[in-house]
Amino acid sequence: MDNSTYKTTPLPEVIERVRKDSRFDSVLSEPGILNLDILTQRQHLDVVREHWNAWQVVDPIRQFEECCDLAVLIALSNGVMERSFDFYNAHILTVAHALPVLWTYLPPKHLATVLRQYVHFVILTYVSQLRPDFGIEVLEEVTLDGRGWDWVINTALNSKWALDVHFFKVVRAPKVFEETFGRKEDIYLKAAIKYVNEFRGWEGYGSGIEGFVPSRDGWMPE
Repeated sequence: MDNSTYKTTPLPEVIERVRKDSRFDSVLSEPGILNLDILTQRQHLDVVREHWNAWQVVDPIRQFEECCDLAVLIALSNGVMERSFDFYNAHILTVAHALPVLWTYLPPKHLATVLRQYVHFVILTYVSQLRPDFGIEVLEEVTLDGRGWDWVINTALNSKWALDVHFFKVVRAPKVFEETFGRKEDIYLKAAIKYVNEFRGWEGYGSGIEGFVPSRDGWMPE
């Protein structure tokens, strides 16, 4: 059932409306995957789907590019050195990177359906992680200082986090986006530089979830 109260094609507009929706304000107290149990209760899921149903897919390929750009911002523009990066918001980025693999096996008529399901996942995840602020301005401030993708890759390979597969998925995704969509004033590269410079482990698991354990999941002592 379409319960939307507005219609739009730009996904950033939908996510901005989600970010400002006061109906989510008192629902969750901390980030974490267990929040999905709360958000899938009928009264909250109706709000999620109100925004999801508002998004209209008219050009799946172009709108997929928009999804990828938005994923970079959500996953990488709000990480800070003191707190590092949100594990579940990072999956908004890595799942976007994986979508073209699915699309190669699906008839074109299913592209829009898969993209819409991805955006449903994006909204649920973003709300679960308490709707953090994000913006391109943070990434635009990153200076290249002669650093390119070779620097990013070599830095990642020599990082103490080099055994964590999730760490490398987040390095790989923006590189592929640049190869696919163009340099766009190096915003993908700047996002990757910020990430490998500031990554200090994952956050955002919430209470009751063990999460990433460095000694078990890929941390190499310096």
